[in-house]
Amino acid sequence: MAKLLKNKPCNDDLFEGKSHEHLAEVIAKHIKNDNYRGLIGIDGGWGSGKSNLVGMIEYKLNQDLTDNNKYHFFTYDAWAHQNDLPRRTILEEMVEFLTLPNRPFDGSVKWHKRLDNLLAKKKETSTKTVPSLGAGFILAILIAIVTPVSKILCQYLTHPWGLVISVLLYVIVVWFALSRHSKKMTEKYGQNPTTEQYITELFLIYADKVNEETKHEVLIEREPTSRSFKKWMSEISEELNGRHLVIVIDNMDRLPKTKVQELWATIHSIFTDLELENLRVIIPFDREHIKCAFQSEDIHTWDQNDKCVKENIVYGNDFINKTFQIVYRVAPPILSGWKNYFKHMWNEAFGPEIELDEAILQIYDILTKEHSPRKIIAFINEFVTIKEIADHEIEDKYIALFIFGKEKISSEPIKEILDPSFLGSLDFIYKTDNRMKQCLSSLYYQLPVQNAMDVVFVRTVTQELDNNALQMLPQLKGTAKFWTILDHSIVSVTNIPNAVKALDTLFNGDSLNRNINRTWSSLYNKFVSQFTGISQYEDYHSVLLSNISQKKEMVKLLINSYFMHLDSSVNVNGYTNGIDKLEKVEGANVYQYLRNVHKEITPEKFVEFVSDKKEGFHNYGLICNPSELDSYLNGLELDKYKDLSIVPYIMNGYELPNYSQRIKQSISENSNDATKVEFLVKRLHEIETSPIDVSNYLTDSKLHSLITSTSDSNSDFYDELLAMIMSRFSDYTNINANYSYITTIKNMDSGRAVKVASKIQKYTTFGNVLQQLKSYQHNNALRLIAKELLLNGENRKLSVLSVLKFYDSIFEKSDIKVDEFWHCLDNWYEHKTTITVAHIPELSIQLFKDLQIVKTKLGKYILEIANQYLASITQDNWKLSITKKDFNYQLFTSDYPKQYQNLIDAVKLELKEHAKSSSYSPVDKNTICDLLDVISSAGYNINPIIYDVRNIFIQSSTMDVKKFVYFGNILFRYGNLSNKQGALIGVLPTEILGNNEVLNIILNNANAFKELLFSTPEADRKEHIAKLNALKKGEYAQDKSVTEFIENLGI
Repeated sequence: MAKLLKNKPCNDDLFEGKSHEHLAEVIAKHIKNDNYRGLIGIDGGWGSGKSNLVGMIEYKLNQDLTDNNKYHFFTYDAWAHQNDLPRRTILEEMVEFLTLPNRPFDGSVKWHKRLDNLLAKKKETSTKTVPSLGAGFILAILIAIVTPVSKILCQYLTHPWGLVISVLLYVIVVWFALSRHSKKMTEKYGQNPTTEQYITELFLIYADKVNEETKHEVLIEREPTSRSFKKWMSEISEELNGRHLVIVIDNMDRLPKTKVQELWATIHSIFTDLELENLRVIIPFDREHIKCAFQSEDIHTWDQNDKCVKENIVYGNDFINKTFQIVYRVAPPILSGWKNYFKHMWNEAFGPEIELDEAILQIYDILTKEHSPRKIIAFINEFVTIKEIADHEIEDKYIALFIFGKEKISSEPIKEILDPSFLGSLDFIYKTDNRMKQCLSSLYYQLPVQNAMDVVFVRTVTQELDNNALQMLPQLKGTAKFWTILDHSIVSVTNIPNAVKALDTLFNGDSLNRNINRTWSSLYNKFVSQFTGISQYEDYHSVLLSNISQKKEMVKLLINSYFMHLDSSVNVNGYTNGIDKLEKVEGANVYQYLRNVHKEITPEKFVEFVSDKKEGFHNYGLICNPSELDSYLNGLELDKYKDLSIVPYIMNGYELPNYSQRIKQSISENSNDATKVEFLVKRLHEIETSPIDVSNYLTDSKLHSLITSTSDSNSDFYDELLAMIMSRFSDYTNINANYSYITTIKNMDSGRAVKVASKIQKYTTFGNVLQQLKSYQHNNALRLIAKELLLNGENRKLSVLSVLKFYDSIFEKSDIKVDEFWHCLDNWYEHKTTITVAHIPELSIQLFKDLQIVKTKLGKYILEIANQYLASITQDNWKLSITKKDFNYQLFTSDYPKQYQNLIDAVKLELKEHAKSSSYSPVDKNTICDLLDVISSAGYNINPIIYDVRNIFIQSSTMDVKKFVYFGNILFRYGNLSNKQGALIGVLPTEILGNNEVLNIILNNANAFKELLFSTPEADRKEHIAKLNALKKGEYAQDKSVTEFIENLGI
């Protein structure tokens, strides 16, 4: 079994050069030769071997000496006696030392008695008598007080209660007086009286025969004076009679500053001038420690500019110089062959059973600054104590490392265990040694090696999670046991909010994986197990919710808890803000959940809540009893309605009949108060659907009174009143009157129009504004308003069909552009079915022409309906329409390229009848040409129709000038005359060639005529050639266009 080494001077010089042995010889020789009897100072740093040197001096002095002249060394431990009186203690300890066996005063009683006399304690006694109220006197006073009280009670209380209470009062008084005296006898005087003694003393007190005295004793202990101390030391020196006493004041190095100053002053006063034959004083000291103790007394002289120290007087050095006339300096230790000494001490401590690991020597060598015997012994002793309690599996080298690192490990356990900073140049050997970490943890926490890391880390991690103070956990991240440690720590967590925040920090930026999901799930289960209800949202709710898969379950848990605590004392705003934050968590769908669960709150809280959340109030699950809300709103003071803003948001789910009725009545009742009417009208719009017929609430005369009483013509309410008045259009009574507000309407600028336009739709529709453009007296104002509504209006209302019936007047009376109009009307595309085939004739032809240019969805639909309409017209009606050129004809010819068989048949019939008839068609040729062009552009091949007409003329020979003028262009264009035999003779008989109109038609179709002429057999065209030549030479000889044409024919 290992044993502790004694840490005492070895009295041998183990240092290279034997400097201590040489110094000991010098000092011993000095003392023996009696060269100097003053204080001997030994100056050396702590651990430099001063105590060992003193031992060596003692050994040198006593070599070859007998007991009769032996040097006896008395060591006074200044550190052990730092709280004692120094002169007194030195004398006590020295006498005790000298009277021990084999010492100069062996067994002497004299010196003990002399010491007792010198240090005797003195006692001063002062006595004073303090009068004390006796029990009898106190009893008499109390009875004197109780007697009149009991008398009054007997008078006012019924018998026997008065008597009972009076007797009870006397009993209490007597008991109080007697118990007080009994307590004083036992506690103050330590008596344990018998009943006889007790009664006797009571009578004596009553007879005033007992007085109390208070005695004060004072003990005074005095420190011997310096004079008496020196005298005593002289007497001891004489008594020694050839024998020698060496007083050593040791361990001054270990004293705190104040104690050093006190002891040094004492030493200086009693030993400095003390020179005795048989007595010497040796004081080992550390100069730096003494200087530090007196540092506050140092004197610094600065230069003239106070920038640097000119002279520095160290008071400690001065004190040392004045105290000692001779000081020996101890050289710093240079231990030679320390390893052999270390091994020797190791074997002495552990014996041969435990072999010294060379790694221990390496660790000690590198991590210690000094290889002194004292430090080696201290190290081995500490090693012994640690090894006795450490796990036997821990290697010795790790115990050595722990000894050197224990201070840093204690300050930052986890950091230094995982990443030790105390290794120094050993870092490259042990930095990655996981076994070291395990053993250091075991040693520090005194746990088995196998469990040290896990148990320690789990406990530490749990604390870090509970405190949201991550230190070790991020360092463990990535290690093999990280997840195991974290899993066990989660189970022990008590502070869920802090743990959530800590994990959020730990996993910030990490991609979700199975381990992270498991950790969050475990923490959520812990949250549920500890859940006792939460009144309001906390930030960690969102963090936890965002990281778990049980979102729906947690949302339900939180909402139910919030609802449970949501009463009149809870801040609804805090609740809603929390819900908003929870909703931001992806996948939480809190709003959706709350649309299906509800919590009823008071009307007052509900109004506050909806005022804050507006149309989004449905997302929070808060409701109010409708009838209670209606009663609450109806009961508000009228002025409260001014800032009431919730009604527009709740009207779809809450019926407020009483509130609504009060608003309507209040407008009429307060029609002369513009201020109240202003906010009441706002509330009216919230409960009534626009447009509101203002005449149902305010007559024209009341409107007139309100607007004329409104002094600020630039106010919002003034524009509101203008909108009300203009919504009456020409029906307003004073529309043509000469009032200032009528003038404002007449001369309205665009700025005012924008303001009025934003309000007028509350009282009329956009459609009505457009329709009234045609007839409203103040067209300029309405024109500006109509344009503003068209371009920028919101929530516009109109009847598409009604507006389209005023199509032409809208553009005639306004600055509205066609494309602006139609793109605006596309907003009503869903109402397109209000326009049917039957409505087409009611619309303007210009509308259809514009729709050929402006392409919109509604326009396309109207064109399709128009197409259906045209297709529905019968042949007879088409024939009539062609003749009259009515709406149907105009619609078709407004660029409508569609094939309508009834129309084609009507045209075909008209052409044939005219070709056959001797009379002339009521349909002019331009109309026919236009129709044929449109039909042809629709993709219909009209050639067969003209072929039939051509053949009629070939077969019937009925062609004359008027018919050719009517049909000529048509036949040349569509008749394919050059490919029809007999066409020249039948269509252009020679007798009509000389007609000017005929010639013009031929000239306009020159190429077609030339083809017709030369495609006709020569025999059949002779007459026509001769006719043309005759015309050239005759009546058209001067007509250049005719002559050139005939010449170009080459005939």
